[in-house]
Amino acid sequence: MDGSRLLERIMAAERGRRLSPEADGPETLLASVGVYLSRLLNTRQGSTPAAPELGLPDITHFVQAAGGERMRDLEEMMAAVISRYEPRLRDVEVRHSPEAGAPFTLAFTLSGKVRRNDTLLPVVFETLLRPDGRIEVKGYA
Repeated sequence: MDGSRLLERIMAAERGRRLSPEADGPETLLASVGVYLSRLLNTRQGSTPAAPELGLPDITHFVQAAGGERMRDLEEMMAAVISRYEPRLRDVEVRHSPEAGAPFTLAFTLSGKVRRNDTLLPVVFETLLRPDGRIEVKGYA
């Protein structure tokens, strides 16, 4: 399982699961990246003493001033955190994509490349900042 995180491999071993060849497929890798992105983006900076820069700062002021320059700042901040703390993703780009019919939700398209064996696979995640402050990461291609 070259694409799974160490803790995922340890938990699978503790459960006594045997890893099948399908467990090492691209779908498993991308699902693992998506789960980790969700955890990473929902972690607030300063909440982890071992890595105080891990996660995002309080982004409520970005939401209140949702427009132009502030959105670009938020895009850049998200891309920087992902690039630093998710080494499986390369060439990370985050773009705000206004979502019709959801006035209190900020939507972002997160794209990049994931290395699997000797190949870089393009990947796209839909990232939604919900009104309750939680960030949902869904979908991949």
